[in-house]
Amino acid sequence: MISVLYVDDEPALLELTRLFLERYGNYSVDTAISALDALDMMKAAPYDAIISDYQMPVMDGIALLKHLRAEDSSTPFILFTGRGREEIAIEALNAGADFYLQKGGEPGSLFAELEHKLRLAVERRRIADELSESRQRMTAIVSHLPDATFAIDLEGKVIVWNRAMEEMTGVKEEEILGTGDHACAAAIYRARRPILLDFIIGREEKIKEYYPDLTVKDDRLITENYIPTLYGGRGAHVWLVASPLYDAHGTITGAIESIRDITDRKLAEEALHRSEEKYRTLTEQTNDIIYLMDVNGRLTHIGPQVARYGYTPEEIISQNLSVFVVEEDVAIVVDDLEKAIATGIPRYTVFRARDKSGNIYWFEDSGAPVFDENGVIVGVSGVLRDITDRRRIEQKLVESERIYRSILENMRDVFYRSDREGILIMVSPSGAELLGYGSVEELLGKKIDSTLYADRGEQDRFLAEMDKRGEVVNYRVILKRRDGSPIPVETSSRRYYDENGCCLGIEGFFRSAPGPGFRGETSGEYSRC
Repeated sequence: MISVLYVDDEPALLELTRLFLERYGNYSVDTAISALDALDMMKAAPYDAIISDYQMPVMDGIALLKHLRAEDSSTPFILFTGRGREEIAIEALNAGADFYLQKGGEPGSLFAELEHKLRLAVERRRIADELSESRQRMTAIVSHLPDATFAIDLEGKVIVWNRAMEEMTGVKEEEILGTGDHACAAAIYRARRPILLDFIIGREEKIKEYYPDLTVKDDRLITENYIPTLYGGRGAHVWLVASPLYDAHGTITGAIESIRDITDRKLAEEALHRSEEKYRTLTEQTNDIIYLMDVNGRLTHIGPQVARYGYTPEEIISQNLSVFVVEEDVAIVVDDLEKAIATGIPRYTVFRARDKSGNIYWFEDSGAPVFDENGVIVGVSGVLRDITDRRRIEQKLVESERIYRSILENMRDVFYRSDREGILIMVSPSGAELLGYGSVEELLGKKIDSTLYADRGEQDRFLAEMDKRGEVVNYRVILKRRDGSPIPVETSSRRYYDENGCCLGIEGFFRSAPGPGFRGETSGEYSRC
């Protein structure tokens, strides 16, 4: 159920609009007679969207919108007003309104258009929120990976540099991001020389001169090396794994490398694939294109916004809309048009069209039949909205989830997340393998203290250490496998929070630990061996 707050100083219109939205859409509508009342109601409860009149006493609709945006509210906002001046619409959109809709005309069509715009605004906000959450999740995972990890783009510029890389090289993220000319090599080797990532993206060919013990496995480069310049000159034996970064089309966009310190253990583990890409979000909603067509599908009017696509209105009028539609989508457009004319029911169509240069754009067409004074359908009027950017955002979201899932499914270290009750809500497949479970599903929903800890008292010591330091790094505990046998692990964990700073639980990584003599970075009480 979508919660909506409608603000208007006309009580009759408030009630009529509420009844329509709740009857024909999945909405729960509250109403307010003034902007000040609306602000009080929003303090008591959040809303998924706001519809507001423009001209109201004390505070008008645009003033209300500016007040909300000044408080960093991104709630979808539709200005629904009887004032039709162009400057009002421009001011509303510039202030951050999602849509502007003028009152008047046939009520059924007007409310249908309002419901349509409301649905689009809420959906667009949902997509933007999911993208933001996905980006934050990816950033947090990469930032807290226990292995030193960095990545470059096709120009050799650094695009990822996590905390472990800072600790290993002494170079801060803000100092190196965006730099090229083998800057990452200078940080690692104290010399500007080719590194594994240069070979991945084809910038160097003589790889064996620099990495004589290199192993190639699928699209990954794997090697072990001793680098004397790490940790301020102390040096370390390291395991290096490099692999490409791909976009959604399978094109290489860069490369990512992980460096694991194996000085104390010299363990050969499977490579970690880590991928990420830069996200771009939609910055501005393009203006709609209003059109009219006759019953034969010929355009009789079209707005001047078509100039953005290389056409003048004069070139398009008298043409059939399907002339500009991508061939594969013509049948959909024609079928929906014929249904609208035959039934008199408004239609909603998504299709692709070409601009004058042949470039393809996605459009959303919301049209309704036009009747003459005798009730006979004489054509169709509609609004074309360019949704090309929105489609790209959706594709980026799908790609982001694919990258996130690929990381979890391919990493050898175990990533886990629990809720505030200590119930396991997320774990990578490597966790089920390490603990002897047949699948991830067998672990999810279980209490960590009773299921995973060999000694329940260890959890209390673990939580006390986390309270003391804020996080734990390479902290050793004894877990138990499914068959009850103990397994020592090292964990790097932290609490994670929602956007309001409320703790949601604990997340982190763990891996099988070395023998009893190991001491992690966390001083203090350790679990028994």
